[in-house]
Amino acid sequence: MFNSQSNARIRRLENRVAALEAAVVALGGRLPAPEELLSDRVKAIADRGKLVAAIKAHREDTGAGLVEAKEVVEAYARRG
Repeated sequence: MFNSQSNARIRRLENRVAALEAAVVALGGRLPAPEELLSDRVKAIADRGKLVAAIKAHREDTGAGLVEAKEVVEAYARRG
């Protein structure tokens, strides 16, 4: 699907994100759980059991990809 140049760029970006996350923790912060980042609108939709609509709304709100949005919304629904 991706060429080797794209895969290398993805790995570099993943490493940068991991380093930034570690820096936040080292500075005494805490990383929010992904579901803490859901808007009230998305939470309300998910609370009504409309997970597909909640996933779509989260993607509209954040620009998240389908897999990421699905994981976050489903994690919220499991906790709720």
